[in-house]
Amino acid sequence: MSHDLLGKPLEGMKDEEEEFLYEKLKHSFSELDNLIEIHKLHKENQKDEILKFDITSIKKGTQSNQIIIPHIKQKEVQELEIKLEQINGNDVNINKAALKKFYKNN
Repeated sequence: MSHDLLGKPLEGMKDEEEEFLYEKLKHSFSELDNLIEIHKLHKENQKDEILKFDITSIKKGTQSNQIIIPHIKQKEVQELEIKLEQINGNDVNINKAALKKFYKNN
């Protein structure tokens, strides 16, 4: 695994790369956990779109969110996405912050 994450064998790793390897392993296992959760939901809802995302803030910590978008509602989601793209600003971070605040209030 270290070869895949670092691009070199474990024996070639420098001491200062140990923390980086640890963080990459932790992130990879977290991604795997997310995929397992989504896969379980997908088995029950094969035509639906499954989303999982986390929002972390200082005030509320990490909030994990799972959304199942029924097949019959996906057109509605696409229409809203088009509207959001039309009012999208130039600053990606401002857009993300606005969506996070919008999500928190709804």
